[in-house]
Amino acid sequence: MVLSAPENDTRVGLDETEEPTQTTGRPAQPLPLILVLSQTPEYGGTEKHVVELVRRLEGRARCIIVCLAEDCYSRFLGQCPHVRVVAHARITWAKFPRYWRIFTRYRPDVIVFAKGIPHLFPLSAYIAARLCGARRLVCIEQLMWDPAPQSDGGKGLGSLIKRLLGWRTRFLLAKRLQGRLAHATICVSEALRRRLTMEYGYPEHRTITIHNGADLRCFASEHGGRRKPAVDAAGSDCFTIVCIARLSQVKRIDLLLDALSMLSRSQRDWRCFILGSGPKERELRAQATTLNLETLVTFVGHVDDVRPYLRMADVVVLSSENEGLPLSLAEAMAMGVPCIASDVGGTGEIVCHGRTGLLFTSGSVEELCQAIGYLLIHEEERRRMGEEAKQWVHERFDIERVMTRVSDVILA
Repeated sequence: MVLSAPENDTRVGLDETEEPTQTTGRPAQPLPLILVLSQTPEYGGTEKHVVELVRRLEGRARCIIVCLAEDCYSRFLGQCPHVRVVAHARITWAKFPRYWRIFTRYRPDVIVFAKGIPHLFPLSAYIAARLCGARRLVCIEQLMWDPAPQSDGGKGLGSLIKRLLGWRTRFLLAKRLQGRLAHATICVSEALRRRLTMEYGYPEHRTITIHNGADLRCFASEHGGRRKPAVDAAGSDCFTIVCIARLSQVKRIDLLLDALSMLSRSQRDWRCFILGSGPKERELRAQATTLNLETLVTFVGHVDDVRPYLRMADVVVLSSENEGLPLSLAEAMAMGVPCIASDVGGTGEIVCHGRTGLLFTSGSVEELCQAIGYLLIHEEERRRMGEEAKQWVHERFDIERVMTRVSDVILA
C-alpha cells in the first residue's frame, strides 16, 4: 500500500507492526530500507525510472519515496506493498537541518538522490545524508550537465584572488565534494560520466555508467510488424511523426514546430502528434497556430501509455537541447520505430546515425527538416532502420538487465 503523509508524519518503514518470522519462529532479518529523495514538478523520464526501480526491489528492500515537490508516484505504485510515498514541503531555507530531519526521521539504510535536473540537491543534503547514520548514499544522474565554468584567465592580483576564492572555485569544490561524499554516482550515459569525472572532479571508481532501458515485455511485444497508420483529411494513410517530451524549454519543441513548418511548404501528407504537457504548452500551441500547422500537428497532452501512438509512428523525433539518455527513444526503438534526435548528451549512444535513426546538430531547424523529409520519402530505409533499432535495444537496453545493475549498486 502506498501512503501519503504530511511533513510531520513520524511513522517509519512499512508494516512496522508485523515482525517477519522464519519457520523456526525467530525474527527474520528485516529487509534494508531505501529512502529515495525526489523533487520534481511532474511525472517524466526520471520519475518513470524510479517507479521501475522500486517495483523491482520487492523482496530485496523496503522503499520510501520522499517527494519534495509533487507526488508523481502514488498512482503508479498503489499495488506495491513494500513502497511508501511521503509528501514533504520543498526545502528552500535552513537546508542542512531540514534534510537532516528527514533522514533521521526515517532512518534509512540507503539514501538515493533521484536527479532529473543537475544540481538539484545542495551540498548540505549530501553532508546530511552521510552523517545521519545511513550506510550508503547513491545518486542517479539523468540529465547531461553543462560544461564546467572556465577560469577568466586574467593576470594580476585580482584575477588570482578570483581563481582562489571566487564563485567558480567554490562551485567546483562543492561539486567535487558531492562526488566524493556519494558512495556511487550512476550516470545514464557515458558522455555524462566523462563530464563529471573530467570536468567536475568526480572520482572515476565511484562514477559509473548504466544506460536507461526499455521494458521489452511491454513494448517489443506490441510491435508485431504491423502499423496502424494515421490518416489525413481525405482519409488516406499518411506519414506519422510522434514526439514524446515534456513541454519545457529544454525539449525545444519550438524547434520541431519550425522544422515542420518548413517541411509543410513541400510536403503535407504527414501528421505529427506531440505527447506531453508542461509550462510551454500555451506558447507552443500559439506558435503552431501562427505557423498554420493546426491541421497537421496535434497536442495530445500527457499520456500514461504511449504504445498506441508508437504503433502509428513512422518516426519518433526528439529535438532537445540537453538530454541524458532519453527513455522515450529506447521505448520507440523497442517497437521498431526509427528515431531522429539532436546530437546532445547520450542520444548518440542509443541512436546510431544512419543505422537506427538520424542525428542532427542541436538547434538546427534545417537539419531537422531534412532528416524528417529524408525518412518521409525513403520508406525502405525507414523500415531497415526500424528493424536495426529494435535489435539494438534488445541487445543493449533491456530494462531487466539495467535495473538489476542499478539495484546491485544501490544495495552493495
